[in-house]
Amino acid sequence: MTQAPSKKLDIVTVVFSGELALLRLQARSIAREFDPAALGEIFVIINDHEEAACVAAVEAMRADYGPFADRLKVVRPDTLLSVCPTLGARLERFYLTHLRGVGRKLRGAGGGWRRNGGWGMQQVFKLLAARLGSSPYLLVLDAKNQFVAPVTGSDFVADDGRPRSRAVETAEKQQGWIRASFAKLALPEPASLATAPPTITPVVFAREHLRSALALIEEKLGPIELFFARRRGKATEFMLVYAALDQGRGRWWELHAEGLPASFSLFSVSGIGQIEALIADARRGDCKLIGIHRRLLSALNEATNDTARKELVAFWRERDLIRSDSEIEAVFHA
Repeated sequence: MTQAPSKKLDIVTVVFSGELALLRLQARSIAREFDPAALGEIFVIINDHEEAACVAAVEAMRADYGPFADRLKVVRPDTLLSVCPTLGARLERFYLTHLRGVGRKLRGAGGGWRRNGGWGMQQVFKLLAARLGSSPYLLVLDAKNQFVAPVTGSDFVADDGRPRSRAVETAEKQQGWIRASFAKLALPEPASLATAPPTITPVVFAREHLRSALALIEEKLGPIELFFARRRGKATEFMLVYAALDQGRGRWWELHAEGLPASFSLFSVSGIGQIEALIADARRGDCKLIGIHRRLLSALNEATNDTARKELVAFWRERDLIRSDSEIEAVFHA
């Protein structure tokens, strides 16, 4: 009898200090909803200029992962970097890690790793996560993602062993990301740009696929952190992986199955009016993940109508994701 492929996943989240309150919610949601048989290790990669303090803060919430506390691994980015192949690359990395941050600190800029831009470095570390762990699959999350229903390996991996993805309708902005990413790798564009794999989390990769994609990306573009820091253009991490695996030949859907659960997510202040509907969807079981960006949560502090805030707090309390008034304040001041 043929043995069914393993569906075990490692979870990867990149975090900075402004997202720690959200990471705590995520940790508790993993403890509550994730099938133990499907979970390998949990990697939290630190992307903060105050790295040691952020590491300590994540370690302090280890107990929030409940039965998975011993699976948490807190990762410093320096451990993920590749060897620079040339003297020029070594000099550029020295500038990036030791000199660039001096001026940025004086300007109050650069909240990410070594005072580099946080969003760009976040994308880098999602790709470098290919070098972590040993489970056959990686589930990449943002700190804002929370599980709101039970999940198993089958939610993210098909029975034939292919990681799940989704075909998402694209707007002009996303199509620009696709074009730029394929162009950076000197690959022909897909036949259609009208749909693409997800550009936001959750995203699942077969580890061997992500490793091969990263190898191709670094072969063509050099060390990935140098590329994202200074010459990324409109390319993005997930669209670079799409390009590397698809090759402009439609290979993505040979390697991936449909059915990846979406995170019902709200990003901007304009989403405040949709919070109650989001919570209703979650309570009905219409989604397995939700996500609310910290910009929106901060805006709820100043809103004259706090109905949405109260609804969120009640929802989180129902699931034991929030346990004190101080945690409530921390989330809304994220």
